[in-house]
Formats: sequence, structure tokens, C-alpha cells
Amino acid sequence: MILAFIGVTREEEQKNRVQYTINELKSNQRAAKLLAACNIKNEGTVRELSEASLRNIISFFRFEKQQDIRHFWVNVTNERSKLDIIANIVAQLQGVQAIMFCDQKRVLDMCKVGNKMSRYFGGVVPLFIHRGIPREERMQLLQEFKDGEINENGVRERLLVTNEDYAKLARKTVIPYVNLVINYSVPRSEEYYRLQSLVAGRSGTVGVSIVCVSAYEQTFFQELRQNINFEQLEEEVNFRDTAVQLVYDTEDKPLTDEDADPPKDWREKLKCKEN
Repeated sequence: MILAFIGVTREEEQKNRVQYTINELKSNQRAAKLLAACNIKNEGTVRELSEASLRNIISFFRFEKQQDIRHFWVNVTNERSKLDIIANIVAQLQGVQAIMFCDQKRVLDMCKVGNKMSRYFGGVVPLFIHRGIPREERMQLLQEFKDGEINENGVRERLLVTNEDYAKLARKTVIPYVNLVINYSVPRSEEYYRLQSLVAGRSGTVGVSIVCVSAYEQTFFQELRQNINFEQLEEEVNFRDTAVQLVYDTEDKPLTDEDADPPKDWREKLKCKEN
């Protein structure tokens, strides 16, 4: 409200918040190093801080390492070309561990042709989650997404088609591991794009975020790429170097936390609420 009063638009506010998040890690690292250096210099004097005091101060800093997300964009002419490009990308992977973000209406439309869509994802049938699904059914779908299905490479394949609501959930909870995010259309703001792209590349691994850009979305995309370094995928070879760097959640080396959403006791909790 105050920012709006002094002439700062919502878009500017969002951009400033995103930029602050990007810079926060480096600033906190520099501050912690400076604090430690000053304390060493003051060792043996009344200015020296105890270890407990240092820990207390530094506990207020945030040191999460920025996720290693590779940002790509593809130029699309129609709906079929989007899926064909996605299929070419998926063909280079050892397995599908992905989330595709669409608007609510698109998710509802795709629900009706889920089995047909599987041919673009190496035979993996997508799960669909949207606001209209009852809670119990939604939780069951999330459980299926978490469990996945083991393929011939030992990869626990999982594919979810959903809207931005899931990205908001992923910001505040642990979710099943994915290494690929597909933005079926250009997100409505940089903030939402970052929320969706950061679903991948967790646990210290490389993540990939791909944006499908149609002709009428070019203006929005040009705004999006001002603060994000995108590489255009014009040919399959452009993706190969990144594809070989992807790590997978496998049967032998699991990357999905046992406490990842949904929790083990979600059925019991649901029954308690019903009673």
C-alpha cells in the first residue's frame, strides 16, 4: 500500500523482491566473513564476541546456496509444436522426473487426453492436479506422484501437470524430486516464473526450466529475460550438454526425502478431520 502510494507499481515491487532474494546469499556471506575477521582481530580484548554470541548473530543470516537452474526457451508456432519439442527433449533423458505448469483451464483440458499425452513423455502417463479436485483425491494423486514408477534405468519416473498453486506449495514444503520444469506458456510475472523454475534443481543438483514462447507472448517473454539468462533451444544438440549433467531419483540412490509431501500419515490426518 505504501509503495503504491509513492508510485511504485506492483510489477516493480515484485522485481525488487526477486532481486533482493538473488543478492541476499552473497550479502550474508560477506557479512559473516567480515564479522569473523573483526572478531579475530579483537581476540583477547573486551570487544571479542563469544562463540555463543557469534552463533546467535549468524543464525539470523540465510545461507542457502542458490539452485543451479539452467534456463531455456523454445519458439513455438502452435500447440502441436510445443509437444513435439518437449518430446525431443524428453528423448534425451534417462527418465522423466518433471512438472509441467499450465494455466487452470489448460490443465482441465489436458486431463481429458492424459493417455494420449504420454507419447510425448516417453510413455509416462501424466498426473493432473487442479483446484477443482476433492482433497482426498488430490492427496492420492500426490502420493502417486511421489511414489513414481521405476523404469528400465532404475529411474523413479514421475510427471505432474498442474498450475502455479503447486509452485507456491513447493516454496514452503519439501516435494518429490524433479530435475525438469516445463512452462507450457510464459508465466504472468518474473516472480511466478522463479517460483516454478525453483521446483527443480534441489538437493544440490542441476535443474532445467524450459519456457514455451509463442508469437503473441514475445513481449511478456522479453520482460522476463531482462533479469534471467535464457538460452534458446533451436536444435536438440543445444540441450545435450545439460542433459548429461542431470541427476535422477533412482531406486538405488533416492533423492526424494521420506518426509516429502504428502506426509506418510496423510490418510490418518484426513480421517481425523472428517470425524
